[in-house]
Amino acid sequence: MEAKTITLFDCTLRDGGYYTDWDFGDALLERYLDAMRTAVDIRSVEIGYRSPAKKTYFGRFFHLPRALAQHCRDRLRPDQRLAIMLNEKDVRPESVAGLIGDLAGVVNTIRFAVAPSKIGLAIELADACAELGFSVGLNIMYLNTYVRKAAMLAPLARAKTEAVALVDSYGGCMPDEVRDTVAEARAVLPHPIGFHGHDNIGLAFANSLAAIEGGATTLDTTVAGMGRGAGNAKTELALSYLAARCGSELDYSCLSSAVDLFVQMQKDYEWGANLAYMISGFAGLPQADVMDWLGTRRYSLASIVAALRFQGGGEVDDKVYPDLSRSPLRAELGGRPALVIGGGESVIEHVDALKTLAVGSNMTLVHSTTRRAALFDDLRVPQIYCLAGQELGRLSTDAERAILFRENRHVVTSEAPRLVGSAPQSANVYQAPHWVEEDARERLGPVTDEPPLYLAFASAEAIDASDVYLAGFDGYRNASASQQANARDVQAALKLAETRWPHRSIVSVTPTSYNVACVSAYALSQTARTA
Repeated sequence: MEAKTITLFDCTLRDGGYYTDWDFGDALLERYLDAMRTAVDIRSVEIGYRSPAKKTYFGRFFHLPRALAQHCRDRLRPDQRLAIMLNEKDVRPESVAGLIGDLAGVVNTIRFAVAPSKIGLAIELADACAELGFSVGLNIMYLNTYVRKAAMLAPLARAKTEAVALVDSYGGCMPDEVRDTVAEARAVLPHPIGFHGHDNIGLAFANSLAAIEGGATTLDTTVAGMGRGAGNAKTELALSYLAARCGSELDYSCLSSAVDLFVQMQKDYEWGANLAYMISGFAGLPQADVMDWLGTRRYSLASIVAALRFQGGGEVDDKVYPDLSRSPLRAELGGRPALVIGGGESVIEHVDALKTLAVGSNMTLVHSTTRRAALFDDLRVPQIYCLAGQELGRLSTDAERAILFRENRHVVTSEAPRLVGSAPQSANVYQAPHWVEEDARERLGPVTDEPPLYLAFASAEAIDASDVYLAGFDGYRNASASQQANARDVQAALKLAETRWPHRSIVSVTPTSYNVACVSAYALSQTARTA
């Protein structure tokens, strides 16, 4: 193989932005661009998206200001192409000019990732970009659906595109499948063929080599494999291969300097293959779903695997438990205040005051998590344990689970279907009605994801609590991505409760960074003692 026959299309910042919300710091950007510039086999660098406004925050590499694009263009070699991607779901041919017209002369290539069913739209979008003077690349997703059936891509022959890349979206294709399908695509299309692999089953690089064997001339790669879910073929691995096998020049020092930064990021964001991604790859399931499931931190890897198997024909827990809102507990506990216990450190620090408050004010304890449940095991007040997601798994031994079954203890789970093992098989288990309308619920595969505070508030409402007090909802400093997601769930629940409960107070009795009324547990417990 000659070095000049294979080139790399690095898409680190575009694909890696799924973890960082498309924000990357200046220091990392400069080191990354240095590595790109000095790597002779990298001919195109895709730095992000240009997108219309969204109803959520995404950073500068998602909306790509012209000045940032110009800076990146200036830092690359003259023979390298600067590329961005447009999301075909957000743009129509008639809106292309307004969205990217100002990037003409700065950005060279516009790419689209499209499903095979959208080939007609892809051709129209490619034509619209070509009319503005951009070169166009089309990434055709879901390779697993057209393995050895590349003739279906034949309509792309008339597209004004300079390259067509086949995308192993679920990362489950085998090398021979990639090789054969690339060869078929070459036979029906006049364009150069590329390949974009995902590493769900550890074959991203092997499949890239198979694509070369089939006639591909361009490989999509990312530094440290950074990308959605299991990640991609690694830029540094592909460059090292081309240097060793083809004699390409490579500045290892410059490359290593950039790789080190992304490896550090990988420790925080944890992209890369694991068992759930492997199963999703073999089963042809979206790794975006796996990212969402892992990100909640409410589901163990084992439960995610179980959910993936369900989508392939496995089982769920569809048992119907007594409705808490129609149970005798509502009459027994109705009218009492509820103290909802979260998992924050403030529960440990103020546990004595919380116990005094609960007993003195005749409260029902509602545990949104079992993390601090043992601290209150000695209290005689009624206690409800909310088992959201795979919360039951926190209690790994029979001795730990015994806390759920003592006198005056009750367990609440979400409505079916649930993942198997979400609730104990016991007479004291109830289900609480979903707290939000169906169209507002998040679904994780076969089940509805019920955030812990949502389930706790649903339980408080089901027993007709007079007022709701919170403890242990401290908030986060320097929050990780999963903690930020959990914080959004908490604040959303608080906002909804404020609207839903005009005559029911919601007050935190421990320090909190959330937007909610706050009063000291010590002040309230003093009042309870003197009442």
